[in-house]
Amino acid sequence: MTYCVGFCTDQGVFIAADTSFSSMAPPINNTNSSVRTVFGERQGEVGEKPWKFVFENGMKLAVGDGMVAGFAGDVCTARSLVDAYWIMRAKTLSSREALRDALLNVTPSENDADVLFAFYELGKPCLLHVRVATAVIQEVNGLIQLGSELPSGQHESTKKLVSAYTDLLRRFRPHPLHMERVFSQLVSALQSYGVHDYLLPYGVGGAFVAAWVTPEGARWQGDHLYIVHGREPSSEDLMCATMIRRDALCLVNNQIDSNKVIIMRRPLESDADIEARAELAISEALNAWDNAKFDYFVSINKSSHVVTVLEMRLEQHHELLSLHAPGMEDKLGIVWTKDFLNRTNIVEGLIEPNSECLSVRFQPFKEASEELQEERNQFAWQNFVDWQRN
Repeated sequence: MTYCVGFCTDQGVFIAADTSFSSMAPPINNTNSSVRTVFGERQGEVGEKPWKFVFENGMKLAVGDGMVAGFAGDVCTARSLVDAYWIMRAKTLSSREALRDALLNVTPSENDADVLFAFYELGKPCLLHVRVATAVIQEVNGLIQLGSELPSGQHESTKKLVSAYTDLLRRFRPHPLHMERVFSQLVSALQSYGVHDYLLPYGVGGAFVAAWVTPEGARWQGDHLYIVHGREPSSEDLMCATMIRRDALCLVNNQIDSNKVIIMRRPLESDADIEARAELAISEALNAWDNAKFDYFVSINKSSHVVTVLEMRLEQHHELLSLHAPGMEDKLGIVWTKDFLNRTNIVEGLIEPNSECLSVRFQPFKEASEELQEERNQFAWQNFVDWQRN
């Protein structure tokens, strides 16, 4: 199955989904040879029916022409509807008209799919939920969660977060930066669910990816660098970057043997074209990784379920933390500060943080002084590079 989340506010619409594909039998011509997802979850044959075989191999979002779509359910049915929408939209129909006509052109199937479409209509954000098998279109206000039933209160955690973010946005004047910060926190929280609970037997897991539409248009999320750690971080901790390039999700990490590209075929795109697009995408993503430049740094503390999001603005240095790119074997170094580590381990109001209780923190970008940057650079070269060379 999947976990797909839609969130419609009066300032924009957010859609996110995981990247796992589920089936009752082993997929034919499966190219995913890794036994784990990029976030360390065991994939493959994971449990009993109906989701016996689950692999991190599916892009469930599409972005373009002022619209974002996401889906749960049967992949072929959902993608057929999205492709038909693009064709109808090209005929200069409105988004709602294009969706209505696209639905009429999708062959009915007993394998149902739930598809979300987000766009602006008459200057206002609109989120539509389509049940393909029954040809029903419903408008969504606020939150919608599609896909699998999850075991440990994840749906309730999402409801609480969305409620808090809705209250927060009401206190701010509309601004694209506010929406980006809120939506980036929400996808980071969704990513943390699989760290704390093994969800692949429920058909949910792998990397989460998000996109949103605001008055400025439709766009993918920014680049997120995740690190999964315990109370005390170590050099062996899992790090993974989720980056969108050329509509392809690039997963660059320090754990599995190779990096990964998850891509959805465009209408009429040939095998050669999609392969070339994937190669260009991962090349551009690796360049960002090698230069340690990301939009957000996300710490997921698996011992206390604290998610801390730092706004990096493609800079290596934040007042609370610095990234180091030594250019050695795709490695990255992190210079932690005591202040930042305290924030990842302490939950206000709790003497001993409970790993069952999710807490999300956000730190806007604050530039480190030149003296502090130089001090951290020297520390990084001594600790991350010199000892490896010796």
